[in-house]
Amino acid sequence: MGTYYFKQYRRTKPGGTTGELVLREPIEAEGLAPAERAAGKYLTAIDFKTDFAILEGETGFVSCWLTGYEHA
Repeated sequence: MGTYYFKQYRRTKPGGTTGELVLREPIEAEGLAPAERAAGKYLTAIDFKTDFAILEGETGFVSCWLTGYEHA
């Protein structure tokens, strides 16, 4: 079981890919795919016009959602 971190950022400018961290939640999962599924509960609440999200694992960056969430 590994620890992943879901991080939601508020964009510093429209369409930007840098921002201020507004949410950081740990997710315990046995791999990337289960961690991404667990992140879905946070992703559905994001307004991607103002925010974006990253899912990081112990080895660094693993997933990024910049423009939307396909299961929203």
